[in-house]
Amino acid sequence: MQPDDPSDTTQREMYLLSFKPHKTRHFGADATIDLLDDLLDMYAIEASQLCFLVGDNASVNVSIGEKVNVPLVSCASHHLHLAAEKHLQPYTELFDKVLFAMKCLRTDKQRAVLREEDLLMP
Repeated sequence: MQPDDPSDTTQREMYLLSFKPHKTRHFGADATIDLLDDLLDMYAIEASQLCFLVGDNASVNVSIGEKVNVPLVSCASHHLHLAAEKHLQPYTELFDKVLFAMKCLRTDKQRAVLREEDLLMP
């Protein structure tokens, strides 16, 4: 087997292709697919080399997934939320206490007390 043999599955080039949203008003699934086609052509990457896409709009992600048959299309903000949730997990009890205190302090009567004490209001 030659070093550049395409049937050699032991070596694999991986790319991280990233781009920011286009300035057009409508940047839905079709516009995203067109942009991906242009970028893949520009960098001579085959669409079959795509492993997954990560976007920030769930409905567009679903539509792209249906149209291009990419196995995994996910939402970047969802991944960020999951990461933050995991990182903050040890503080859940404290957050619950703060939430309870904030609910108690947002009544008009409690605001008046805070105002009299010259404390910050929620």
